[in-house]
Amino acid sequence: FDYAKGYGAKFVDEYVANTVGVGAMNVAEFWPEASWEPDGGLAVDQNPMRQSICDWLDRAKGSTAAFDFATKAVLQEAVAKNELWRLRDKDGKPPGLIGWWPQRAVTFVDNHDTGGTGQAAGTDSGRMKDGSDFIGGGSYGQGHWRFPPEHRMLGYAYILTHPGVPCLFWPHAVRMPDGRHGDMAAEVATMVQMRKNAGIVA
Repeated sequence: FDYAKGYGAKFVDEYVANTVGVGAMNVAEFWPEASWEPDGGLAVDQNPMRQSICDWLDRAKGSTAAFDFATKAVLQEAVAKNELWRLRDKDGKPPGLIGWWPQRAVTFVDNHDTGGTGQAAGTDSGRMKDGSDFIGGGSYGQGHWRFPPEHRMLGYAYILTHPGVPCLFWPHAVRMPDGRHGDMAAEVATMVQMRKNAGIVA
């Protein structure tokens, strides 16, 4: 459910109940604001962000999961600044939604809104550092809050070794027949298999 802040969670519940049913995998993109320090840095305590996601999920009455923007916020800050201590909250749990409600948390490194630069992929400035763009031209992503490209594998290592339901961003994880995309596909596939072998679940 794209841009789930734009409509009430009760409508998601109603839609799911009247279409695919609550047994289907559904995920909502409910993107609340992170907490910030006065100097512009990400606050250590992201409980307000994850509580906002939990409240929205409660209103959806169990009909969907939600993208774990709280984990994304903390994870990309932690790897970008080598502040790995951020990856544990004051109770010793993961600091995102996965620390409170892993069964409803869909973790991710980037998606169509956060990844990319927001510029046309046909230009050098519109490509990621790995040179990939979006199939058929256009934008690789809107680039609103992209994960540091040089640390994306750390991001995948984290989400694939922790509870929650990991979501892989297509241009990171899939190599197309013409060679575009997926420069990390082999490494991501190896980590997915490791997750399966270890029996890590939400």
